[in-house]
Amino acid sequence: QQKATQLLLDEVRKRTSITLKTQRTSPGSDVAIILGCPSAMPDGQVKLPKGVFVPKEAEGYALWVSDSAAGEVRIYVMGRDERGMLFGVGRLLRLLHMKENSLTLDSGTRLSTAPANPIRGHQIGYRNTANSYDAWSVDQYEQYFRDMVVFGTNSIELIPSLDPEERDSVHMKKSMWDMTVSLSSLLDDYGLDVWFWLALKGDVADPAIADAELESRRKLFAACKRIDDIFVPGGDPGDTHPDILMPWLKRMADVLHENHPDAGLWVSNQGFTPEENTAFFGYIKEHNPDWLAGVVFGPW
Repeated sequence: QQKATQLLLDEVRKRTSITLKTQRTSPGSDVAIILGCPSAMPDGQVKLPKGVFVPKEAEGYALWVSDSAAGEVRIYVMGRDERGMLFGVGRLLRLLHMKENSLTLDSGTRLSTAPANPIRGHQIGYRNTANSYDAWSVDQYEQYFRDMVVFGTNSIELIPSLDPEERDSVHMKKSMWDMTVSLSSLLDDYGLDVWFWLALKGDVADPAIADAELESRRKLFAACKRIDDIFVPGGDPGDTHPDILMPWLKRMADVLHENHPDAGLWVSNQGFTPEENTAFFGYIKEHNPDWLAGVVFGPW
């Protein structure tokens, strides 16, 4: 809630030079913006106008303008949950008309909405490949996250390094490890899902390498404040046969859950041969693994 409030204050001030004041009690001014979740608001403070409702679905919100005979104007942003309130603030920023020393909103604004898709994310890897992210600071990442929140993004996929010292670009202000740790914490502040794209390159058919690969991941997982999901591509990179990959991923899931017990593990059959696909889907059919959150499918 604090991040949602700060998002509104900061973005309005940048565009209008207007500094909005905040308070936790009922507003006494003629015009006020009220943010919250109905379940957390005092009884009687929130009265929804006809045709407006707070959706029952997660991340839904309602936004409306209300006025009284006394001339008091209230702009309400009510989320089904805290993330719904965050996206409601984003929608409000899109609806506001902002220019220097002027902030207005259509008095007929009335809407109730909820997301059609539960996962709405982008991969933003701190690495040289992207040609721009490698030069960013944490503050620049935060602004980009905010810009995406305004349009409903709820998940960010990072591309971590397992080497605490690695920097694959001369422009990097932090090591790839340190940036991953910082962004995991920052995204948690906003209540956004943190995904990792974490390929397997080592030959885990070798027991010693298999253990070393797990240990390097254990250290990374322990260093990060929030991880919601891990995606391991079956190929590009990686060429581990599913007969070896899937049992090793089961072990990795146990390592992941040591520090992030609710995190999901996903895998793709990217680049698999027909024989490897047969082995991959055969494993899933035979074992019905409860550690596997889902299979990623893409255009390859």
